[in-house]
Amino acid sequence: MKGCAHNKNILDIFLITDIKVNMVIPENVIVKNLSWDELQRLFSQKLEFPINMKKSYKLCDFKPMYGLIFEDIIEKYDFWGYCDVDIIFGDLKKYFTPNILDKFDVLTFREFIISGAFTILKNNEYTKTLFKKSPNLEYVISSEEYVSFDESGNKRVMCRKRIPAYDLLYIDNLVCWTSIIQKEDDNGNLKLYARDYLKESLPFNSCLIYSNGEIKLTPSDEFIGYHMVTEKRNPEFIIPSWKKVDDTFYITPTGFYNKKSNFNFLITRYRKIRGKYFRLKKRISDSINYRFKFIK
Repeated sequence: MKGCAHNKNILDIFLITDIKVNMVIPENVIVKNLSWDELQRLFSQKLEFPINMKKSYKLCDFKPMYGLIFEDIIEKYDFWGYCDVDIIFGDLKKYFTPNILDKFDVLTFREFIISGAFTILKNNEYTKTLFKKSPNLEYVISSEEYVSFDESGNKRVMCRKRIPAYDLLYIDNLVCWTSIIQKEDDNGNLKLYARDYLKESLPFNSCLIYSNGEIKLTPSDEFIGYHMVTEKRNPEFIIPSWKKVDDTFYITPTGFYNKKSNFNFLITRYRKIRGKYFRLKKRISDSINYRFKFIK
């Protein structure tokens, strides 16, 4: 919310949820309450296909369809897009300059695939229905499991080698969102802006600094945001329940700190030991469960 508030002049976030939000939120974060059943009915109506999602993570496959599904919400905007909720935004106006916004149709923040974490598209009928170019749409919508349609299917490893996703259909036979947009870009139908400006992992002993809306690793190494996708899985990564978030705070591989002090080293050591303990505990538990089931 701190990152969203700093970007109130460039960004509106619509938080569509069945959870009651009991916190003070910035004016550019708009909560839309929908139940799970209401959401699925809306999906079915807009996509003209019966929707019966069992798992909420399946929503990720529908991200490329949000422009059409939520077209009533986005009608007054020049751009629409989607992002994950575990992102802290940096200073977006440095990246969404008038020149960039005029020149490009799709802006995404991974170089080799379309990012499911943060992607922005020009708001027009073309981008809102672009997902329909996949011949696998019925499979994507009806599959109970997440198939990574919003990114690259099972082609991520080969895409890292800068091979276009549309040349890798032999891997999973899925025309994914990355395949569609890369093909449209190569054919000259749209202009794609793809940069690795979203920080998604922290090297050992590194420290991100959030200060007055900017996220930096060094004074000259700035990012559009920090995505907690990697570190949040680690037991030593602590996300505190601060009552007030200061204008400056620090993020390391062991979590968040509101200031630097002589005690940071001790706190970091404690968190690392704590993480090792929980990893060992889980390893022992998994081993016992595995052997128990194996014997049974």
